[in-house]
Amino acid sequence: MTKAVINAKLLIVLTLLSLTPTIYVLNINNSGTGESGELFVLAPPVLQKPLDFVVRGFTERYGVLVKTSYEPTGSLISKLRLSGRGDVLVTADHEFMQQAVEEGLVIDGSVRVLTYLIPAIIVPKNNPANITSLKDLTKPNLKIAIANPEISPAGRYAVAILVNAGIYEEVKDNIIVYAESISKLASLVALGAVDAAIGFHVMHYWYPNETEIIWLQPQEIPEVACQLIGITKYARSTELSKKFVDFVVESLERDGFWRSSGYITSIEELRTHSLTDKVPEICLGAVK
Repeated sequence: MTKAVINAKLLIVLTLLSLTPTIYVLNINNSGTGESGELFVLAPPVLQKPLDFVVRGFTERYGVLVKTSYEPTGSLISKLRLSGRGDVLVTADHEFMQQAVEEGLVIDGSVRVLTYLIPAIIVPKNNPANITSLKDLTKPNLKIAIANPEISPAGRYAVAILVNAGIYEEVKDNIIVYAESISKLASLVALGAVDAAIGFHVMHYWYPNETEIIWLQPQEIPEVACQLIGITKYARSTELSKKFVDFVVESLERDGFWRSSGYITSIEELRTHSLTDKVPEICLGAVK
């Protein structure tokens, strides 16, 4: 297959992915228990699948209309800062949540830990490029994708991993795509449009039949990413927002959906990967 054909195929894939809407609204009438109010939840694509599940349960129980916007965390914070719209913020890593708290965008003390994600290499089924380790990403003529490090924590972690391994300069010429979000990054691998992507382990569980996961060695991982949830200063009802946050946190134990979808919901689970010492302090200190 010629390079021109490969580039044409990749362009078609990216065009189709760009048509995916970034705002999802769950419209359910406020019937149920008759709870009044409405919530606007800002969250990263990496948690869309479980949060959609939880939102449906919350609406069914309390009859509250919940609108959700799924975009890279950097974009969400920028929009929250500019528009002042959003009751609850979920971030894909701790740095963005710390930034939001320091800026006063999120109420200090309202932040809770949700899940933990492990950086990993994701490859198409049967691993056609025969990638078995981080060093293999330096092979010439590979097609590698990462998320955009300017707005996506997954992209920032990918760059940090390559720099930490001392191979960033060797690998960067193989990076042909900086995906807008981790969901689009995972789609590229599942479609076979790239040889590998550096992202989070959960990407494999979104496409278990189309992808494979290459785990990194503990020393190759600078940090584990944790996902956090908090109430914004713009919340129209802090009481209702807190009820939603509590409902999401309780869901981690109540609903096996999280773990069956590949999400890590406790520090104890990280011990099997020998990564407990790679967890940022805020991911240990936020009330669980």
